[in-house]
Amino acid sequence: MLVGVLGIAGFAVPLAAQSNGGAAPESYLLRGVSARAIAMGDAYTAVANDPAAMYYNPAGLAFQSQRPQVGGMFSALDFERRHNYLAYGQSFADWIGAGISVNNYDAGTITGRDAAGNPLGTYENRQLAAAGGVAFRTRNISAGASGKYLLNTLDGADIKADGWAVDVGMKMQLLDVISVGVAANNLFGELQWNNDSKTVEEIRYSIRGGVAVELQLESLTDYERTNVLGEIKTERRRSDGYILLALDAEFHEKDKHTALLLGAEIAPIRELALRGGFPIVNDDRGVSRVFAFNRFGAGLSLRVIADEELPFRMHLDYALSKSYLNTDKISHHLSILLQF
Repeated sequence: MLVGVLGIAGFAVPLAAQSNGGAAPESYLLRGVSARAIAMGDAYTAVANDPAAMYYNPAGLAFQSQRPQVGGMFSALDFERRHNYLAYGQSFADWIGAGISVNNYDAGTITGRDAAGNPLGTYENRQLAAAGGVAFRTRNISAGASGKYLLNTLDGADIKADGWAVDVGMKMQLLDVISVGVAANNLFGELQWNNDSKTVEEIRYSIRGGVAVELQLESLTDYERTNVLGEIKTERRRSDGYILLALDAEFHEKDKHTALLLGAEIAPIRELALRGGFPIVNDDRGVSRVFAFNRFGAGLSLRVIADEELPFRMHLDYALSKSYLNTDKISHHLSILLQF
């Protein structure tokens, strides 16, 4: 029976890994965790200034608002797979910021069988990374680090592994419109299994570097409202829009080629943002290709702006991205960000 269950564990982990395009321990750590970032094609290293900085670049924690922020993401995946992310972060002064996060991936239910094909029961592979990080900054430059505890279990069997990994990053703001960021993720990462041989698996590290440019758009727009008498009135207000362009270089350990990612976010008004992203250069089955489009993102954001009657601001974000395992080859992601 033990042989059969171990076979299940050996299958469950690669199944999760394939969702990101390659078999490797804890490959869910390479999946995006923010609908905003996913929609921008994961070109987010220089942009990160919210709780998702815990994943993309911990140095961005020091560029957060001093108001507490809580963000979460749910990804709809086929074959009973689930990917969820929850994070909190804020700056506590002009020079320090912090955050915590939980990144959870479930590979779905699997039926175990022995060598003769007899069913042994059902099992579910669960993977989790719980992290905490801090960043310090001068006026324009920040440096940050986070540590994460990793856990991989097979529910229904006494099989599990745990371990640790470290993320580090730096971020610089230039001329109030240009951001530059660099990060290294999953450094020194490893998992140790509870089998007799205490098998140790090394986690792939990633290196990211990016630049982002944000240009403000100011214009006057007309909108209609209904007054207390039921009359339609046309009024004019100023739009606080912007265009954000981001370019990232991304390398994962054991990859043959570095990816070059381009992302964009356009907000014609402050309540709405449209996003898109794709790789200019990417690895396509071991070959570096230009505009391979084996990876892309798109999405939008609706923003509830705080006023005197609301104690919070809220962003609702949606993204779609390429997914090889989903039936329609597309995965869908929903995020919510609350700022109190």
